[in-house]
Amino acid sequence: QFEAHQGEIYCIWMLHKTNIIVTGSIDRTVRFWDMDKQYANVNSFEGHSDAILDVLTCVEQNMMFTASADFTVKAWSLDNRSCWATFDGHTQVVKSLAYSQKLRLLFSGSKDGSIRCWDVSTKKLSAKYEEQALSPVHCIQLLEKRQTVASASDGPSIVLWKLGSKDPIAKLEGHLGAVYALRKSDSENYLYSGGEDMSIYLWDLRKTVLLAKFGAEVHTKPITCLEFCRGLKMLFSGSEDKTVLVWNSEEFTLVSTLEGHKNTVTRLRYSDKM
Repeated sequence: QFEAHQGEIYCIWMLHKTNIIVTGSIDRTVRFWDMDKQYANVNSFEGHSDAILDVLTCVEQNMMFTASADFTVKAWSLDNRSCWATFDGHTQVVKSLAYSQKLRLLFSGSKDGSIRCWDVSTKKLSAKYEEQALSPVHCIQLLEKRQTVASASDGPSIVLWKLGSKDPIAKLEGHLGAVYALRKSDSENYLYSGGEDMSIYLWDLRKTVLLAKFGAEVHTKPITCLEFCRGLKMLFSGSEDKTVLVWNSEEFTLVSTLEGHKNTVTRLRYSDKM
């Protein structure tokens, strides 16, 4: 358990090639926890004026990015914990981030219905993607090999955006309610999704078709987050019902149920270092 935060934890990240866990909270801080030191809180970052809803790092470029309910995205130096850029422009809560290390582009999805693409080198807006209906964006996934961004919203369709194009290239339709969670496969050929209808969907991105739907109503409340582990052939789903379910990702069968949370499971990350 991580008990240094003063309130709910909304996001979690694993620092690449380390035993460090990164968390963001309603208390407006990002904290670093060392698994080798009995999960001691070894670092913290402050600067947002409202809850931190997503966090990701790029150790190779010494950067961390945070998304907040204060409508902003911030870029930080991992070395000196300083904020070196604030990306303004969203008019609502920013819920999800994705980053291309190769292109040095940062993507942010917001409840204002837009996905914004920021050029980290120039600290300026590079592109903006939004549908006419402006449905709140809950989650995004960058499919870098495909030069595509996938977005999940109240839609309830999942929208695929080609980098450099203002119009969607495809919509994945089938969910019966809002989509809150996306998780790509390592190959980027497949995409898992989950949400209000409490089912998990598996999509083939090469043909933009639904391959499988499973787990209907095993969760008793909406699915809020997904995580995938190719090596173990496992998919993990977290929910407002306070549980994490473990699935066989090839047979689509339930392996186990993990209980213990006292509230909604907001984010999942898998590590094989424990």
